[in-house]
Amino acid sequence: GEGIGEGMGEGIGDGIGEGTGLGIGEGIGEGIGDGIGEGMGLGIGDGMGDGIGEGIGEGMGEGIGDGIGEGMGLGIGEGIGEGIGDGMGDGIGDGIGEGIGEGMGD
Repeated sequence: GEGIGEGMGEGIGDGIGEGTGLGIGEGIGEGIGDGIGEGMGLGIGDGMGDGIGEGIGEGMGEGIGDGIGEGMGLGIGEGIGEGIGDGMGDGIGDGIGEGIGEGMGD
């Protein structure tokens, strides 16, 4: 009687203990694991997305802006400089030539 009772008691106790322990352990482990994994994944994803997006945006924006600004500036400056230089050169040359020609003719 005692042996049967003890054996049954131990068997039932072990079964309940193990089952409960596994259930609780698995539940906690999975819950924490999922939570940390998802949280980190989201955090890293967001952070990287923002950082990369901002970096590319700023870098491209600055690069394109600088490039256009410099290119236009040089182009406009050169064009104006050349135009004034040519115009003045021609005008002065013509004026001097005409003046000398007229003066000598007289």
